[in-house]
Amino acid sequence: MAGKFTRLQKAYRMADADGVAYYTAVVAAGAEYCKKPTTDNEVPLGVVDNDERIADGYSLTGDQTGKQISVKLEGIAAIRLEGTIAAGDRVIIGAGGVAKKIPATAGQYNVLGFSEVDGVAGDIIYVRMAYHVWTVA
Repeated sequence: MAGKFTRLQKAYRMADADGVAYYTAVVAAGAEYCKKPTTDNEVPLGVVDNDERIADGYSLTGDQTGKQISVKLEGIAAIRLEGTIAAGDRVIIGAGGVAKKIPATAGQYNVLGFSEVDGVAGDIIYVRMAYHVWTVA
Protein backbone atom coordinates (compact mmCIF):
# COMPACT_ATOMS: atom_id res chain seq x y z
CA MET A 1 0.00 0.00 0.00
CA ALA A 2 1.42 3.39 -0.96
CA GLY A 3 2.34 5.46 2.05
CA LYS A 4 1.96 2.61 4.54
CA PHE A 5 4.07 3.27 7.64
CA THR A 6 5.93 0.01 8.29
CA ARG A 7 8.67 1.01 10.81
CA LEU A 8 10.52 -1.83 12.61
CA GLN A 9 9.45 -5.38 11.80
CA LYS A 10 11.09 -8.70 12.59
CA ALA A 11 10.46 -12.26 11.48
CA TYR A 12 9.33 -14.68 14.18
CA ARG A 13 8.32 -18.32 13.96
CA MET A 14 4.69 -19.08 14.75
CA ALA A 15 3.69 -21.35 17.62
CA ASP A 16 0.05 -21.47 16.42
CA ALA A 17 -0.79 -24.39 14.13
CA ASP A 18 -3.56 -22.33 12.47
CA GLY A 19 -1.22 -19.38 11.82
CA VAL A 20 -1.80 -15.67 12.43
CA ALA A 21 -4.14 -13.46 10.41
CA TYR A 22 -3.71 -9.81 9.44
CA TYR A 23 -4.43 -7.20 12.14
CA THR A 24 -3.67 -9.54 15.07
CA ALA A 25 -1.49 -8.86 18.13
CA VAL A 26 0.94 -11.56 19.20
CA VAL A 27 2.92 -12.39 22.35
CA ALA A 28 6.29 -14.06 22.81
CA ALA A 29 6.27 -17.86 22.84
CA GLY A 30 9.92 -18.64 23.57
CA ALA A 31 13.07 -17.63 21.72
CA GLU A 32 12.19 -16.37 18.22
CA TYR A 33 8.57 -17.64 18.46
CA CYS A 34 5.25 -15.81 18.72
CA LYS A 35 1.62 -16.81 19.24
CA LYS A 36 -1.82 -15.30 19.60
CA PRO A 37 -2.62 -14.42 23.24
CA THR A 38 -5.06 -16.77 24.98
CA THR A 39 -6.12 -14.32 27.72
CA ASP A 40 -6.68 -10.58 28.01
CA ASN A 41 -3.84 -8.29 29.13
CA GLU A 42 -0.84 -10.42 28.16
CA VAL A 43 2.45 -8.62 27.48
CA PRO A 44 2.38 -7.69 23.78
CA LEU A 45 5.25 -8.56 21.45
CA GLY A 46 3.83 -6.74 18.45
CA VAL A 47 1.18 -6.72 15.73
CA VAL A 48 0.89 -8.64 12.46
CA ASP A 49 -0.44 -6.05 10.00
CA ASN A 50 1.80 -6.43 6.96
CA ASP A 51 1.90 -10.23 6.63
CA GLU A 52 -0.48 -13.16 7.09
CA ARG A 53 0.03 -16.88 7.43
CA ILE A 54 -3.18 -18.86 7.88
CA ALA A 55 -4.07 -22.39 6.89
CA ASP A 56 -7.00 -21.33 4.72
CA GLY A 57 -6.91 -24.17 2.19
CA TYR A 58 -6.19 -21.77 -0.66
CA SER A 59 -2.86 -20.05 -0.16
CA LEU A 60 -1.50 -22.23 2.64
CA THR A 61 -2.44 -25.63 3.96
CA GLY A 62 -1.43 -27.71 6.91
CA ASP A 63 0.22 -26.93 10.21
CA GLN A 64 1.78 -23.43 10.30
CA THR A 65 3.89 -24.12 13.41
CA GLY A 66 7.48 -22.98 12.91
CA LYS A 67 6.78 -20.98 9.76
CA GLN A 68 7.90 -17.35 9.78
CA ILE A 69 5.74 -14.26 9.98
CA SER A 70 6.61 -10.56 10.07
CA VAL A 71 5.73 -8.85 13.38
CA LYS A 72 5.64 -5.05 13.75
CA LEU A 73 7.53 -4.10 16.91
CA GLU A 74 7.18 -0.31 16.85
CA GLY A 75 5.42 2.47 15.00
CA ILE A 76 1.74 2.69 14.11
CA ALA A 77 -0.03 -0.66 13.77
CA ALA A 78 -3.39 -1.61 12.28
CA ILE A 79 -5.29 -4.01 14.55
CA ARG A 80 -8.83 -5.42 14.83
CA LEU A 81 -10.89 -3.87 17.64
CA GLU A 82 -13.08 -5.61 20.22
CA GLY A 83 -15.54 -3.15 21.77
CA THR A 84 -15.67 0.64 21.50
CA ILE A 85 -12.73 3.03 21.75
CA ALA A 86 -12.00 6.74 21.38
CA ALA A 87 -8.93 8.36 19.88
CA GLY A 88 -6.27 8.70 22.58
CA ASP A 89 -7.50 5.78 24.72
CA ARG A 90 -4.94 3.29 26.02
CA VAL A 91 -5.10 -0.06 24.24
CA ILE A 92 -4.40 -3.52 25.65
CA ILE A 93 -4.57 -6.80 23.76
CA GLY A 94 -7.33 -9.29 24.34
CA ALA A 95 -7.58 -13.03 23.86
CA GLY A 96 -7.07 -13.92 20.21
CA GLY A 97 -4.98 -10.82 19.54
CA VAL A 98 -7.65 -8.11 19.36
CA ALA A 99 -7.31 -4.52 20.61
CA LYS A 100 -9.33 -3.49 23.65
CA LYS A 101 -9.77 -0.24 25.55
CA ILE A 102 -8.06 -0.39 28.95
CA PRO A 103 -10.75 -1.34 31.52
CA ALA A 104 -11.80 0.94 34.38
CA THR A 105 -11.36 -2.00 36.77
CA ALA A 106 -8.54 -1.58 39.30
CA GLY A 107 -5.35 -3.43 38.35
CA GLN A 108 -2.17 -3.32 36.30
CA TYR A 109 -2.43 -3.37 32.53
CA ASN A 110 0.12 -4.12 29.79
CA VAL A 111 -0.61 -1.30 27.36
CA LEU A 112 0.20 -1.80 23.66
CA GLY A 113 -0.21 1.91 22.96
CA PHE A 114 -2.76 4.61 22.17
CA SER A 115 -5.67 4.55 19.72
CA GLU A 116 -5.24 7.03 16.88
CA VAL A 117 -8.94 6.92 15.95
CA ASP A 118 -12.43 6.27 17.30
CA GLY A 119 -13.78 2.78 16.60
CA VAL A 120 -16.34 0.08 17.34
CA ALA A 121 -16.16 -3.71 17.52
CA GLY A 122 -14.82 -5.24 14.31
CA ASP A 123 -13.15 -2.07 13.03
CA ILE A 124 -9.50 -2.06 12.03
CA ILE A 125 -7.98 0.83 13.99
CA TYR A 126 -4.54 2.41 14.12
CA VAL A 127 -2.60 2.19 17.38
CA ARG A 128 0.49 4.26 18.11
CA MET A 129 2.63 1.57 19.73
CA ALA A 130 4.11 2.71 23.06
CA TYR A 131 4.33 -0.28 25.39
CA HIS A 132 4.08 0.52 29.10
CA VAL A 133 2.42 -0.76 32.26
CA TRP A 134 -0.49 1.33 33.55
CA THR A 135 -2.12 1.02 36.98
CA VAL A 136 -5.81 1.78 37.46
CA ALA A 137 -6.53 2.49 41.13
